[in-house]
Amino acid sequence: RPTTWSWLDLDLQYDINRQVADRVVVLNIRGGVRDQAGNGVSLDYLNTRDDLNYVAGTVDIAWWRPIYLSYLHRHDLEGGRALEKVVNLEYRAQCWSLFFTVRDRLDDTEYLVSFALGGLGKVADLGGRLRRSED
Repeated sequence: RPTTWSWLDLDLQYDINRQVADRVVVLNIRGGVRDQAGNGVSLDYLNTRDDLNYVAGTVDIAWWRPIYLSYLHRHDLEGGRALEKVVNLEYRAQCWSLFFTVRDRLDDTEYLVSFALGGLGKVADLGGRLRRSED
């Protein structure tokens, strides 16, 4: 943590037995900033050998307390397309929260309403999916 309001993480897996120049198995870099109120932005980069290569950004907004809003966008760097977009709206009371989440992925869109109790986490989910037709 460079400062109390920022962070930077680096995860690296390295294969010492591999006989080629690319010995990195997983490279994951995460960083962001967050204020004391809960507002923040973060950026993640993930690259796994022969599998994933994407960047993700998250914005958290706490300006309208007790209502909180967050947005996540994951983008595939190889295919040049959005992998996932998630909007989460939360109403936070003293010991419970109500969430409304919309998750848009490559093959479907998911709508979810969740209820959480303080100390227990999410205790009820109600939602549905809209599948995209194959072109």
